[in-house]
Amino acid sequence: MPAPIFTASAFRQAMQALLPTGRIWPREEGTAQAAVLDGLAPVYERSAEDAGALLVNAFPTTALGLLPEWEATLGLEAEATMQQRHGAVLAQLIGIGGQSVPVITAYAAAMGISIGITQFAPARAGFTRAGDPAQGEAWAFHWQVNSAGQRTTYARAGRTAVGEALVEWGDVSLEIFLRRIAAAHTTVTFNYATLWDAGATTWDGGTTAWDT
Repeated sequence: MPAPIFTASAFRQAMQALLPTGRIWPREEGTAQAAVLDGLAPVYERSAEDAGALLVNAFPTTALGLLPEWEATLGLEAEATMQQRHGAVLAQLIGIGGQSVPVITAYAAAMGISIGITQFAPARAGFTRAGDPAQGEAWAFHWQVNSAGQRTTYARAGRTAVGEALVEWGDVSLEIFLRRIAAAHTTVTFNYATLWDAGATTWDGGTTAWDT
C-alpha cells in the first residue's frame, strides 16, 4: 500500500481545522491567518515528500542525498558516475571479504561487470616453454584483470547526476575498488579487450591474441 500524498492545500485545510473558533480566527481568504497558513503549508508538504522518499534515498542502489554517507561508511571514494558509485556500494555491502579469484570476480559481478583473472609466475627451468615470456621474480606478485571490452554506462533519468557525460566508457569505480582490496604486496593491472575492424582480441594465457 503506497504512502498517502498530502498536498499543501490539504495541510492548509488541516491547520485551519485545528484553529480555535471565534471572530478573531476567520477562515476566509485574504486574512492574516490565511496568509500565514499559505506560507506554512508548503513547508509541511516538502517535509512529507522527503519522508516518503526516505526509504528510496536510504537504499544503497537508489540513494542520492545519502550516497556520500554510504561511501564514507564503507570507505569508498566518489570518483565515478552515479551509477558506478551505486554499484561499488552494493558490491562492498554484499561482499564476503577475501582476496581469492572467486571473491574478486564476485565483487565485479555485483557491480554488473564480468571479468577474468590472469595470474603470472616467474620463468622456471622445466616449466617455461619456448616462446613464453621470460618473467622475473616480481611477476609472482602481479595479477591482471581481464574485461571483455570496456563497460559502457549510459545516462539514465533518476540515476545520472547533473554534469555527468551522456556516455561513459570504462569503470573507474571497479579499478579503484579492486586496487583497494588487492593484497598490499601485489600489483594489479587492467586489460580491456577492444573490437577492431581487423579482428578481436582474445585471452590466451595472459597474452593478447588476434583472431582475424
